[in-house]
Amino acid sequence: MSESHGVPEIPAGLLSGLAEVSFEDRMLGRSPDDGSGTGAFVRIWRSVLEEDKSAGLVPFPGPFTVLAASEDGMRLVVPCDLPNPFRGDPEFQRAFIRRHVLTETVELTDGRFSSGGQARRLDGGYLSLSMDEGRPAFVLDDRPPQVATPVPEQDPKATVYTIDIPLMTFDEIMEGIRRLKPRPWFCGRRPGLDEGDEPSAPDPEENQ
Repeated sequence: MSESHGVPEIPAGLLSGLAEVSFEDRMLGRSPDDGSGTGAFVRIWRSVLEEDKSAGLVPFPGPFTVLAASEDGMRLVVPCDLPNPFRGDPEFQRAFIRRHVLTETVELTDGRFSSGGQARRLDGGYLSLSMDEGRPAFVLDDRPPQVATPVPEQDPKATVYTIDIPLMTFDEIMEGIRRLKPRPWFCGRRPGLDEGDEPSAPDPEENQ
């Protein structure tokens, strides 16, 4: 770990040409210029590192491996057409991003995929490496393995993959929704919400 306080430089190649996009687009992994959403994910990762710097945390020096959730995968974390479940909760957002960044370069040829090794996350935890039908994958605890797909254009200072489903448990996702105030009525009842706290639809005449 680096002995100095500071934020490691994010490879310019991952950020070049990224237009300003809304917070919703960034959390959904949407980016108007790269099409894959990877640049948007890296951009918000950078903002998390800036927050770590302000908090006096000592980040790992890198190089890093970034696991960028696909747009469809992010919609599992952003259900019910909500802008995002992290609204007003930067700590929850930070935990989500830091979990998807590894503190070292993990290539697809890494022997730990076949031997069942581990790699350290930016948040201090670990992801298991495994094979899923012959394809390298990352595993969070007892969650299903997430196959790592390299992005078309890599940067020499970082390894970036897309994964289909974010590395979050169902309970963590629901906790983010539970914190929303007010809770959206159109989510309906979902497992994990408070018992007897099913949102009701508003009277349409009230909005006329």
